[in-house]
Amino acid sequence: MDVVKEHQRRRVVKRTTCRCRDCGGRTTPRSLPAPYERSKVTCDWLAWLVMTKFSMLTPLERTRRDLKERGVPMAMSTLVSFIERAADLLAPIDGLHWQQLLASSWMATDGTGLKVLIPGLPAAHDGYLELYRNLTCAVFQYEATKASDALAGKLQRFCGTLTADAEHRLNVVYAHRYQVLRAIREEEKNKAVNEGREVGASCGGEGIFERGRRCSRPEELLK
Repeated sequence: MDVVKEHQRRRVVKRTTCRCRDCGGRTTPRSLPAPYERSKVTCDWLAWLVMTKFSMLTPLERTRRDLKERGVPMAMSTLVSFIERAADLLAPIDGLHWQQLLASSWMATDGTGLKVLIPGLPAAHDGYLELYRNLTCAVFQYEATKASDALAGKLQRFCGTLTADAEHRLNVVYAHRYQVLRAIREEEKNKAVNEGREVGASCGGEGIFERGRRCSRPEELLK
């Protein structure tokens, strides 16, 4: 067994402003490929930071100390801003996964408390981190409270089976689903009645259909 630890490479890019030979205007050459404008890191480095934090579960403070030992001092606020920009870049993918979850036939959800620091508050705020997943994707969402109204609003379009803990905040979700299913059944029942009346009318009047609704045996219709 052997190991070669990855190295952090710091490159300095100098761009010289010059004049275009064709139009005479001042111009500056393009910089290296970056995940966003005026970024100080490459796309590969930002992907490494996201993987280190969320896949390897390494705290940013530990990553900051490791970078400092390798000769790359970096402030904690800088690392936090990198994670924020990465979240913005991944927001469209996260939104697509959420739409796939809402359109699926089964979803499981769970949550846990998460203390967050909010400017102006004397102590850490007790937030709530929720997980929604199925067999193909998972989405994490943060809520300031465990209120049921926000949960019901997010799951309003979901028409499948929901697996969750027996929490009181889920009662409004189950009640909403019961009302939706009841409305669907009433609609299907009314549709069947109307179709039956149309069939009865085409076969000689609604009397046959009305008798058929009261009959317990199909052979009674022949009387």
